[in-house]
Amino acid sequence: MQAAAAAHPRAGFFGAKIYYRSEPARIWYAGAQWRSDLLCFEHRDKDTVESAAPTGLPQGLETDYACGCVLLARTAVLQQVGFMDARFFLSYEEADLCFRARRHGFPSLLVPGAHVWHTVSAAFGGEHSPLRLYYDTRNALLFGERHLPES
Repeated sequence: MQAAAAAHPRAGFFGAKIYYRSEPARIWYAGAQWRSDLLCFEHRDKDTVESAAPTGLPQGLETDYACGCVLLARTAVLQQVGFMDARFFLSYEEADLCFRARRHGFPSLLVPGAHVWHTVSAAFGGEHSPLRLYYDTRNALLFGERHLPES
């Protein structure tokens, strides 16, 4: 991730490709796109099964947000745009941060050669728990209020 940061000096945040810990070849996150029509993010290549062979290149693939479970941030960007907003407790906090940075000209990049295995939604008690549904819904509305254009 440090090599990608050196290769992309204007990017503000860098994220890794994230695999399910319980299924080490299945992708959970490989970048994301905000869907304003659905008020949610779609994870690129979610549930795709692939080998986690390292690519060896400090590539960067633009993404709407870099997932917070593994996030490399530039200090100068944090000094300019601020830190995570505590109102987004448990979800959307890194997405809000990345969107604020992008408004200042600092995109977020996925580093495809960086990999991590994650127990998805362990803080919620599971990926489909009522607590996760509550915070994802609540915070998607808060995120939309802050970042969707008024029209």
